[in-house]
Amino acid sequence: MMKDLVKIKTSELTGAALDYAVAVATGWCIRSKPGNGADKTGFYAAGPSYNYFWKEAQQDRPVESYYWWCPSESWKDCGTFIGTLVHWLEEQGSGCWYARCGGEYGNGSTPQIAICRAVVACKLGDEVEVPAELSGGC
Repeated sequence: MMKDLVKIKTSELTGAALDYAVAVATGWCIRSKPGNGADKTGFYAAGPSYNYFWKEAQQDRPVESYYWWCPSESWKDCGTFIGTLVHWLEEQGSGCWYARCGGEYGNGSTPQIAICRAVVACKLGDEVEVPAELSGGC
């Protein structure tokens, strides 16, 4: 497990820290794999020390199966929240997006960021703990 956690406001989460918080909020398995980043195949890698997090495979795949996951940027990963967790998404001028999950809102410069922040706010609250090495961005 990753060490040295720092608290960040959900509304300020970005990049790898936001992806990590979404993973925690949606029940993903979080692991740390030390290394120099040479072997990133099948993992989402972020931060200077290349900490990895991934979702362990479902019943139809072996536990060793992992895949790249980046909901703060990828519609493939973020889009699954629309209609299941997020029931409202709207651009409110000048590229500012808002999303609602339950009774909580998230905003951001992209719809993916707004959706991810809304999911984190709904499941974890206004402030979350993330590994310090992810809080500085990729």
